[in-house]
Amino acid sequence: MSRKERIHIPGAVYHVILRGNDRRGIFNDDKDRFRLYSFLDHAFQRFPFKIHAFELHIAHPLGDPGRRRPAS
Repeated sequence: MSRKERIHIPGAVYHVILRGNDRRGIFNDDKDRFRLYSFLDHAFQRFPFKIHAFELHIAHPLGDPGRRRPAS
């Protein structure tokens, strides 16, 4: 089944997330990370956009950081 077409509203703010399959990482090394910067730069040259915040997670911690874990 194909994905529904994305709605584009000029001037809207979008939250974009990149994730690997099965919650695996999408970067193997710094070369991969810099390649993402290159893709973003290329996209910006064709379609100017604003990035309000940007973060590269090397790994996401599992669970809720506000929730205490039981003592083991």
